[in-house]
Amino acid sequence: MKYYGREKLIKLAFILGIIILICTRIFNYFQSEKLMKATKWVFHTHEVIEKVEEIYDEVNDSENGMRSYLLTTDLKSLESFMNSEKLLKTKFNELESLVSDNEIQINRVKDLKEQVNRKLDWIKNIINDKKKRELISSTEKQISLEGIESIAKIRAIVNDLIKEESKLLEIRHEKMIHQNRFNQILITTIIFFVAFFLGYVFWVINKEMVKRKMTELEIQKLNEELLTEIDYQNHLLSTDYLTGAKNRMYFTNRLLEQLSLQKHDKGYCFTVAYIDCDNFKNINDTLGHKAGDDLLITLTKTAKEFLSEDSIFARLGGDEFSVILQKANGEEGREILLELNNRLLQAMIKNHWQVTFSIGAISFISYAESIDSIIKSVDDLMYEVKKKTKNNLVHKVL
Repeated sequence: MKYYGREKLIKLAFILGIIILICTRIFNYFQSEKLMKATKWVFHTHEVIEKVEEIYDEVNDSENGMRSYLLTTDLKSLESFMNSEKLLKTKFNELESLVSDNEIQINRVKDLKEQVNRKLDWIKNIINDKKKRELISSTEKQISLEGIESIAKIRAIVNDLIKEESKLLEIRHEKMIHQNRFNQILITTIIFFVAFFLGYVFWVINKEMVKRKMTELEIQKLNEELLTEIDYQNHLLSTDYLTGAKNRMYFTNRLLEQLSLQKHDKGYCFTVAYIDCDNFKNINDTLGHKAGDDLLITLTKTAKEFLSEDSIFARLGGDEFSVILQKANGEEGREILLELNNRLLQAMIKNHWQVTFSIGAISFISYAESIDSIIKSVDDLMYEVKKKTKNNLVHKVL
């Protein structure tokens, strides 16, 4: 009878454990969804601010082009203004889509659009005056209060848009903090009651039976889930979300690893390279940021397909990338990087992207002083290429 009661208790404990596990998994799922939503809102805010600044910069470029035209009568100065109408239309459509859930921001975007159109009409009138008749008329309009006031109004609306987005982000951030605190309390409470219940079960039932029937299986299952989660989190922490390349933190850690290997093995050598995309800004300006993103993704895919598995390819930020070639001496490192550059150029040509690459690389065959000195040396070498010739590889052996 006593054994029968223990058996029922074991079954009850098992059922309750399954229910708690399912509830915990459901709870974690919804919390993950909330975290993803909060992350999306962060990116959304940055997109709105970036789009607003792009519109403001486009209007400024148009006005600067107009002023240059009045001084030089060079029609090339008007290229920015001639392209602005189409670009601004696209940017406003994107901005309106981003703020479509906020009535206040929608009205501000409408006001901004109206002010920008007035500004462009004002610029167009000055240009027409310059083309048709006297310089005096266009110059008077150029220095009139209307031009100064219009750009000030545009700046004020831009500031209001950015301030509103920042305010919304702060509110969402505070909500997320409060939610996390609540979650921690709830999880701690659940853990406490689960621990209490399991302790009671361990006290009642036979220890050997618990270890065999419950503890070992549950611990093994939880450990597997934990290892899977750790692997996933490590992947997220070390990977660039856009391109799939490794990120700056991963690159830095692996570079430290190379220094440690070289410190303990004097014959160990490695090559580090920095790669910068020439004319990448022009792709964003002419084809849009979607094309720029596609270019970076294609670049990463091409590099990862070519490089060996023990090589590290990372995105440092923007259009800058880095490569670590493990166990590659000067000659090997140069040959690999030349072929990599060739394949990247072929990928750019295939997609009709007028982009080349400035590459600075150093092969360290003797012990490097520090990670800071490595990064500075390679970075300086890359910018030297960027400044002098572009579309080139400069390689040194230290």
